[in-house]
Amino acid sequence: MIELDVIKVNKSPGYEKLKTVSIKGEIFLPGKFAIKDKKERISDLVKKAGGLKETAFIEGALLIRPSLRNDDYDVAQDETMELQEERLPRLLDEEYTPEELVSIDLEKILNNPRGNNDLILLEGDVVIIPQFQGTVRLVGETLHPAVLPYDSTWRMKDYVEAAGGFTENAKPSKVHTVNYNGKANSTRKILWINKYPKVHPGSEIIIPRKIEKQKRDFREFWGVISSTLGLAYILSRL
Repeated sequence: MIELDVIKVNKSPGYEKLKTVSIKGEIFLPGKFAIKDKKERISDLVKKAGGLKETAFIEGALLIRPSLRNDDYDVAQDETMELQEERLPRLLDEEYTPEELVSIDLEKILNNPRGNNDLILLEGDVVIIPQFQGTVRLVGETLHPAVLPYDSTWRMKDYVEAAGGFTENAKPSKVHTVNYNGKANSTRKILWINKYPKVHPGSEIIIPRKIEKQKRDFREFWGVISSTLGLAYILSRL
């Protein structure tokens, strides 16, 4: 070799940049882990991290997938969506949007590794395994929105009554729950009776507000009619 020679090192045909995923919460070895192949799944990550602690709230486990983020994301101007968007930072102490949350069933994943529920991991994925949540939060149109202890014998109406009942602006037919893992369950109508969803530990009960229909003032209505009739009369005289 002589001065100013250039050495070029070609990239190996099979080389790919190392990709990482994270796992947090009630796990023995929380942190970042490398994805060694394209078939690694959630169950593999839990195994790498040493398994779950006794304090793990398995029903509340969730997956955050930043690759789903849309920079133009704009929550609809609807109170229900606003309540849900406020929920994630409160639960996770980090900034995520609802579209990044993927609801998972960790119990099914661990009972049947590599099954349909055991999702393949992608770059940047974050698996969060919370501590057991023994509370239920009510937000929206109750007289006293509150956080109440979970009681397996209570139904939805019991929690609402414990929070003072619905306000005048509440819309009971649209009440729904959001479980800790992000899965939502809505109220169903059977004949004319509302059948409310089951409440689980860590659930949030979301009670939206009625959409108020604008009532047109009678004088305004009569003014429009008068103007229309007047215009029609003038045109008829031409």
